Amino acid sequence: MHIWQSRWDEYMAYERITVVGNIGRLECKVSDKGQPYAKMTLAVNRTKGVAPIWYSVFLFGAYAKDFEKLKAIYRPGRVTLVEGRPQTEAYKTSDGKLAVDNSIVAISMPECLDAAPTTTR
Repeated sequence: MHIWQSRWDEYMAYERITVVGNIGRLECKVSDKGQPYAKMTLAVNRTKGVAPIWYSVFLFGAYAKDFEKLKAIYRPGRVTLVEGRPQTEAYKTSDGKLAVDNSIVAISMPECLDAAPTTTR
């Protein structure tokens, strides 16, 4: 065994993704074990005129505790930056086509980059 191989085994793999896109929807849920979590969809437009790439963003633990606050901040259409661990899974749609599910497990609170929406009366 080479010396670099033994040192490489001592380190963990590291993977992170950062995306900026528009929020589609936000769902606040509770797991089977009673733990709160939130699922947000985020549309990332790479090129004008091309369909966006959709990501499912998951918030767990302290990031998902206050559902009302999450719903007030993360409204559909807001421009949001998300950092996290990517998860990609291939699956077959109901009509038999192959598709990809792009998910991100957030490692910090998503950051809204646009101005907060104002309430109208």
